[in-house]
Amino acid sequence: MFNTTSSKSLQTLLTHFIVIGQGLFIAPFLIKSSGEELLGLYSLIMLICICLYSVSSFGIGTLYKRYLPSTKLIIEKSNLFFPQFFFQIFSCLLIGLVSTLIFSNFFFSSYLIETKFNIFLIIFYLFSYVLYSQVLDYYRYSNEITIFNFVTILQ
Repeated sequence: MFNTTSSKSLQTLLTHFIVIGQGLFIAPFLIKSSGEELLGLYSLIMLICICLYSVSSFGIGTLYKRYLPSTKLIIEKSNLFFPQFFFQIFSCLLIGLVSTLIFSNFFFSSYLIETKFNIFLIIFYLFSYVLYSQVLDYYRYSNEITIFNFVTILQ
């Protein structure tokens, strides 16, 4: 029988295969069912959102990721988790609002993109991705590998 480390590693490997398989089965369906303009707009907006999210923490979460695995008490875990969590939510909402103003004035008002699109979806996406990544990081760094793998599959 597997010990806990090897079973968790095998479980994580299986999870990665499932995530790769999801992309292989879903991508052709999306490409066929959406038009070129809609797929291009979706790709552009996802790229912009990922770039905005990547700078939203400003490096504040590094202490949390460094010390959470060795922390045992729940009060210490919460003291590590919540300050960076609220900072990233605030910074992501602020970055989302600023980018919404910039993109609505630049892209959508100058007729570069003719597709109807609600620009405030960028803010919603950023906020939901912060929640998703914070939950994922918490379970990753608190050694809850089974829940981490489950949340990864739900992506």
